[in-house]
Amino acid sequence: MQLIIGRFRAAIIFTSCLLLSSASVARAKGELSVHFPSFPIGRYKLVRPAPDQEDDTKLGKEEWAKGTVTIPAGCKLHLVLNYNGSRNTKLIRQLPSTIIRNLTCKDLEIDDKAVADLCTQTDMVALNLQGIDLTDEGLQAVGKLTKLQKLSICDTLVSEKGLIILQKLPRLEKLNLSRNKLGEGLPEHLKNLKNLRLLDLSGTQLKDKAVNNLPNFERLNVFDLRRNNVTDRCIDSILRYKNLQVVDITDTWISAKAVEKLRALPHLKTIMIRKRMFKPEERARLKKIFTHTKIIDGSREKAVSPDLFAPLH
Repeated sequence: MQLIIGRFRAAIIFTSCLLLSSASVARAKGELSVHFPSFPIGRYKLVRPAPDQEDDTKLGKEEWAKGTVTIPAGCKLHLVLNYNGSRNTKLIRQLPSTIIRNLTCKDLEIDDKAVADLCTQTDMVALNLQGIDLTDEGLQAVGKLTKLQKLSICDTLVSEKGLIILQKLPRLEKLNLSRNKLGEGLPEHLKNLKNLRLLDLSGTQLKDKAVNNLPNFERLNVFDLRRNNVTDRCIDSILRYKNLQVVDITDTWISAKAVEKLRALPHLKTIMIRKRMFKPEERARLKKIFTHTKIIDGSREKAVSPDLFAPLH
């Protein structure tokens, strides 16, 4: 009988080891030893957090996320998943929620269920989900990450309706929604983002009404409106952002005459436009007016027809 019980206990221990073989944690003197699979699930860098995630102190060089990774006391991981990581997101659930600070899953085959796994890392301050199979349903899990400062959900299947979860993320400073189909209800979902410094709405099929109804983001430095159906009627709304340093209005219907109004912005450093859309005399006048502001072409494409970049209708 004792032999049978002993074998039963051994079987339980063996099974538990198998379940934790993909990613487990050991603690010693303030350090964490994370045991990833033997194959790399991506690349990581050790960082010592700062109040602003972009000021984090990077320790050492970037390494493959595989095998045993020792995390010193007070440090966290910046992790970039690869294909292996995208197929094994459940291992993220096995880690303490304080380990990953910055997570990138760009252009991977990750669906809503996998996003729920990733969002168990509730201490994250930066999350890049660009180009994944994310829908409004999966976006609900992101609403749990109340410490987020930086979020990219561009090139996904998210709609205007799903963006209501942004009201739960008041610490956001940088938000990229580019190339998602949005609508006139967008401004209501952004009203709680008082700390926003960068807003990318490029290619989101917006019209003047949506831009005019956006909140007055007092800290906004960078505003990207390229490839939208906006006209001169939204220029006065852009002028509300007194701390604006960079504005991108490439491939819009905004005229050179309206661009001239942007000189009222005291901190403006860069204006991005489609130069070929303006007459030579208009470009010359803009250059003369903006003596302390760079006016640059908003695209690196040189050998294609301007029609390819015409505003969306």
